[in-house]
Amino acid sequence: MKKYLLGAAGAIALALAVVLFVLPGKETRPDAVTPDGTVVQFQMLRVANVCQHFNESHGRLPASFEELIQFSRGIQNEITEESLILPRDKQRMVIRFEVRLSVQSKQILAHEQTGFNGRRFVIFADSNLVAEIDEMEFQESMR
Repeated sequence: MKKYLLGAAGAIALALAVVLFVLPGKETRPDAVTPDGTVVQFQMLRVANVCQHFNESHGRLPASFEELIQFSRGIQNEITEESLILPRDKQRMVIRFEVRLSVQSKQILAHEQTGFNGRRFVIFADSNLVAEIDEMEFQESMR
């Protein structure tokens, strides 16, 4: 009986190895922490969350990175200077502190400085939607 269980487990392991290593997967990006940029998205969502909390308590967005970082310590969702550096372009994310958070706004709240391969992650002021957009979409959204 153990002989057959080991054989079945071995077959499953072999099949898994084929799926993971032989079949083609997503295109990987050498300068991204993850191929799909989930780390960038997570960092942007954290910043948007802190901005929303700040807006709820002050009626405006923080005026600077320093004010954002200081406020984040008080709500136990700490943002550090290091966490503002995004792994794909290795630059500090741009936060548009002058944007107003509203449901009608289709403006970008924060974005990667340069992104990767002609595309960059952005987070919109009207929602917690993080999207990877091309340069043309980016320029239209910045108006």
